[in-house]
Amino acid sequence: MSPFSSEDEARISQAITQAERTTAGEIVVVVAARSDAYLYVPPLAGALVSLLVPWLLIYFTQLGIEAIYLAQLAVFLIVSTVLLPMVARTALLPPYVKR
Repeated sequence: MSPFSSEDEARISQAITQAERTTAGEIVVVVAARSDAYLYVPPLAGALVSLLVPWLLIYFTQLGIEAIYLAQLAVFLIVSTVLLPMVARTALLPPYVKR
């Protein structure tokens, strides 16, 4: 099923033909539901948030190095997992990236 009506396709084809007359290039139209999955967002956000964990735990607790490391790792995994759904991933992206 085409996302465009036959009239829309004809108008698009005419616009492409007119634009190609003024250039040496060839214009190809691609229609996609999304152009990127943004799979880098969950681990990036998880890493940034988990980098703050040791600072907070060192200054406000008496935890040992191993406990702080495990807390940092847990925060990374939790944040990364929470941001895996597409809705959560794209909510963190600025509009200019999504555009």
